[in-house]
Amino acid sequence: MSKFMLKYRKIVTGILIIAVIGTILFIWSNSFVVGKASNIESQKVADVIQPIVDPKQEIHKESFMDFIRKCAHFTEFMVLGAELILLKLSSKKPQIFTATFLALSVAVIDEFIQSFSDRTDSVSDILLDFGGAVFGMAVCVGIYFIILFILKKLDREKS
Repeated sequence: MSKFMLKYRKIVTGILIIAVIGTILFIWSNSFVVGKASNIESQKVADVIQPIVDPKQEIHKESFMDFIRKCAHFTEFMVLGAELILLKLSSKKPQIFTATFLALSVAVIDEFIQSFSDRTDSVSDILLDFGGAVFGMAVCVGIYFIILFILKKLDREKS
């Protein structure tokens, strides 16, 4: 491997490590927010999104706010999962199990932190968070294999 590629790999790895740490800190910092403040934030987001998604206001505001909260959890863990799997794929020895274990650990710790901020912690939230991470990983792995397939096909056509 060329010096350029090694340098490139180190830069990408460094950026991904910073992104993973930043995402974990973002997730956990949200868990320290007390329930009332968290509900106010969710309500603000729901007030902006509901008129777009549900202009006739057919969905009860409380149900819609719960849906928004679940989507937010799924999305932040989807981003974490994507970052973790990209980090593993950029390493010399990609081990997908390590990325999934770390994502699950972050989800469990997230719920544990919530138990100290007058919010409820639940196994279903852990499963939702982990599902988001696995979805993010699956999308990235799928794209990775599509790119490999295309590159191999292009290489065969050159020969």
